[in-house]
Amino acid sequence: MGTDKARLRWEGSTLLARAVEALRPLCDRVLLASGERARYGDLGLDASEVLDRRASFGPLAGIEAALLAASGEWLVTTPVDMPGTGAAVFGALIDRARSSGADAVTLRSPRGIEPLVAVYRVSVCAPLAQRLLDEGQRRPVALAAALCAVEIDVAEFGEDVQSLLRNVNAPNDLFTPARGRADDDLTTGGAA
Repeated sequence: MGTDKARLRWEGSTLLARAVEALRPLCDRVLLASGERARYGDLGLDASEVLDRRASFGPLAGIEAALLAASGEWLVTTPVDMPGTGAAVFGALIDRARSSGADAVTLRSPRGIEPLVAVYRVSVCAPLAQRLLDEGQRRPVALAAALCAVEIDVAEFGEDVQSLLRNVNAPNDLFTPARGRADDDLTTGGAA
C-alpha cells in the first residue's frame, strides 16, 4: 500500500477510527495493536496502544500483545483493513462465544477462516499465543486452528457479503462502484 493502512480515509474517517467505533459499544476498553512502537496517539482516539513483545512477528504478535493487556474474559479482534465489519458481526461473535462455551469464535468467509475477525477467551488464548510464537508461528490462523474455534459463516449476515468482506490492501480497494472514487485525503501522514 505504501502507507499505514490504519490512516487511510474511508467515508470520512480513518480505517482505524472506524474499527475503534465498531468495537466501542461492545468493549469496556479498546486496544490498538500498534506493532513495535506507538503510532496513533496523534489521532485522538479513546483507545490504548499495546506493543508487540516480539519484533517482526506480525499479526499473531499483535494478538498476543492485546491478550496480555486485556482485562476481561474476552478479546474481540478486527483488522483495520476490513471497513465493512461492524458491531453486528462482533456482537454475533460474542454471543456465540458465550452460548457455545468455545475458547474462540471466528468468522468464516469463502476465503476461509478470518482469524482477525474473532473473539478469543483471554485466559486460554494468551498462553497459547505465547507458545505458538515461541515455536515460530506468526500467522493468526494457527491460534484459531489450535483451539478448534467455532466458526460463524459470513452468509449468516445477509446478502451484502462483498461489502462486509471488503479488504483494503491496495489503493484501488478504496474505490467502489457506488462511490466512484476514493476519499480525497488518502493518507494523513502515516508510517510506511
